[in-house]
Amino acid sequence: MQEAIGIDIGGTKIAVAAISEKGEMTGKVTVPSQTDTAETMYAAVTGAIDHFLAQSHTTIEDYQGIGLGVPGKVNRQAGIALFQNNLPWQEFPIAARLEATYGKRPLQIDNDVYQAAFAEWQASKVNREAVFVYYTISTGVACAIINNGDFLRGNGFAGEVGLAQVIDPREGKKIARLEGLASGPAITQAGQRYYQNNQLTTAELFARYQQGDPFALALINQMIDSITHSVYSIICLIDPAAIVFGGSLSLYQPFLIEGIKQRLTSYAIAPQLPAVDRLHLSQLSNNAGIIGAGLQLLRNQNKGID
Repeated sequence: MQEAIGIDIGGTKIAVAAISEKGEMTGKVTVPSQTDTAETMYAAVTGAIDHFLAQSHTTIEDYQGIGLGVPGKVNRQAGIALFQNNLPWQEFPIAARLEATYGKRPLQIDNDVYQAAFAEWQASKVNREAVFVYYTISTGVACAIINNGDFLRGNGFAGEVGLAQVIDPREGKKIARLEGLASGPAITQAGQRYYQNNQLTTAELFARYQQGDPFALALINQMIDSITHSVYSIICLIDPAAIVFGGSLSLYQPFLIEGIKQRLTSYAIAPQLPAVDRLHLSQLSNNAGIIGAGLQLLRNQNKGID
């Protein structure tokens, strides 16, 4: 069975594993990111790969290639990490650097949300010709759209729902970007300001919500409202066969998805109500990105795509 090396690169950790054509994952290793400089970050990536190879008693030649998921904007054709707000990489030629280190191997780079979306699409039971959406709520808010088996990429900003403008009732109904109201850092910073506690964590904020704290209730309910408007817009525009939610907030606070479903029932007109049952939580949890990175590499190799 063919296998690829999948790599999921983030601002806090790097995960490396072997991924089979069936999406099975073996030998996963995780190491901390080193975000001081571009070179320390690259050294962390190669260190993670070397650790994985040593642990699995394999060599780079045992695999069909390397698939990488990188946050932010990437140039897939050139293999360049263009810009990441949580990594010290700007115009960083990650593909060329890995080739210099490990020799010329098939290698594919893509945005981490797209990699996770591909894995979730493969794991789902939707018709392969249908429209599928992966929606992530984490340090950012974004989605990826697959139509008839291929990504809808537009001119580079397709799926950037976090940039959409919404009303912020906390600021006198001023306009704000969705990511500024609904991402993990955004709500945590709002909580830190209100409680005058710079050490307040996202988990503690959600604990206050569960305890019925008035500010936490208002803040997180507004978050759910804003995301629901975004999801309803997606349903109205492309009516997907499924919307799968991933990202740390979705996974660790699954009540958010239930809240979105409840609100959708009041937004949707009667013929749209079946869409509420097409909202699902990730099947692959935090492994979606690394699995997708390997799977996309294998699919493109089998298609003869470099």
